[in-house]
Amino acid sequence: MSKTLEKGINILTLFTEEKPSWRLDELAIETDIPKPTLHRFLKTFTDLGVLKRPYVQSGGQLVLSDHYLLGNKLIELGAIAANSIEIRSLAIPYMKMLQQKFDLAVQLSILDETDGLYIEKIESLKPVLLYTRVGEEHLFMQALVQEYFYPFNQRKKLVRYFKKLVKNMLVEHLLLMKRYLN
Repeated sequence: MSKTLEKGINILTLFTEEKPSWRLDELAIETDIPKPTLHRFLKTFTDLGVLKRPYVQSGGQLVLSDHYLLGNKLIELGAIAANSIEIRSLAIPYMKMLQQKFDLAVQLSILDETDGLYIEKIESLKPVLLYTRVGEEHLFMQALVQEYFYPFNQRKKLVRYFKKLVKNMLVEHLLLMKRYLN
């Protein structure tokens, strides 16, 4: 990978839910990139809408903040990426059925080696036991462990229902593939 591209991506990955805004001097310390070089990165990202600097009130005037935030371009790209994951559209009807039948939150993750990434979530109407959000990474085992906390009788019922649902979903998918391949 290009070193310049790698530096730019590393800058963007510093923006987190815990620290959503950064100043130039903070980024320079964190990245060890000289301020003039970092300023060029930030200007380019801002010009492209990848980052933004909000306006703030100062001395009765609106001025650009010295803080950088993730920009709307990333929201747009994230929505395109999320919508291009075909499994989401296939899974949503089944997720809704699971949520209605068991009145539990239903989450869909994709596996990336040992990590998972939540790509869809249907909320339960009951109080939330564990906080998760779409776009959040998690250890894949964490998602499996969450299932352990359901009451045993509910868990058995859920597993039985899920096996049947997956079997039906695979059959429907195979029939759909057969129709389009013929």
